[in-house]
Amino acid sequence: MPFEEDDDETINDDMEENPIIKEVDCHFNSRSRVKECLVSVLQIGMLCSATSPHERLPTNDVVNKMRAIRDAFISRTEACQ
Repeated sequence: MPFEEDDDETINDDMEENPIIKEVDCHFNSRSRVKECLVSVLQIGMLCSATSPHERLPTNDVVNKMRAIRDAFISRTEACQ
């Protein structure tokens, strides 16, 4: 039996076009995005819960940061679909 080498480019092309691999990748990325968003929201929560009121994050900053987190999450989610 002759030894045949696989063409690496063909294998990589097949992996990129394979919908199952893309679905697994999107699922993994989705979990990662959720984790990133939760960490960001919890960080804002910590900034809002300082003992002294003057150390707390102003409400308008909270709103802006929460909107930015939402928009980033939505845009990344739509990119995967």
